[in-house]
Amino acid sequence: METTESRLYVHVGITGHLALPTERLALIEQRIGQILDAVVASTTALYCAHEAFFKPFFQGNSPVFRVVSSLAAGADTLAAEQALSRGFRLLAPIPFGEAEYATDFEEGAQRNKFHQLLSLAEQKLFLCADSKGVDSSQGYANASEVMLCHSDILIAVWNGNVTKYKAGTYATIRAARRAHLPVLVIRTDSSEVSISYLTYAAEHHDWQYRSLPYWATPA
Repeated sequence: METTESRLYVHVGITGHLALPTERLALIEQRIGQILDAVVASTTALYCAHEAFFKPFFQGNSPVFRVVSSLAAGADTLAAEQALSRGFRLLAPIPFGEAEYATDFEEGAQRNKFHQLLSLAEQKLFLCADSKGVDSSQGYANASEVMLCHSDILIAVWNGNVTKYKAGTYATIRAARRAHLPVLVIRTDSSEVSISYLTYAAEHHDWQYRSLPYWATPA
């Protein structure tokens, strides 16, 4: 009889822009790495501090960390690379078939990187193998929805622009907050590329930014 190993899984989703300011790419990567490191450190510390409680459920197996990314150019790719380099597993919800989605990427290095990262995915889900007659923006929105459904926390690499598109970074942030998913925002429109988290302020009927605890405060 085949048995399934019981593990504690933590899933980190990613949303963000395709075009990122080149002069801030290194800082954006650093901020993504800070958040991923904090997720691992805090989860591991909690697990170890309460090992007697967790052990009956997970047989002493250490936590497993996954990044959920559609591997679009820009923020999705950066997060996937940062996560994989830290031992995260990759879940990849792809809006269309692989060949069709690949046309979203520039020929050459960018497209090759997409195929390379996709080949490293532990699980990949092609949501619409044949998109003929399908609204492409709906396809991207569907991929974002699947990403959110599989995430425990969301990293949003956002330039601060409010848009009305059904898909995109701002739309995904709004959907995450409606689902009460924790959102950590990396603001690319600030020179220091600050990190903050969103919380709903009922008295203002809007979201507000709060400063982060010490572990994610940029040095």
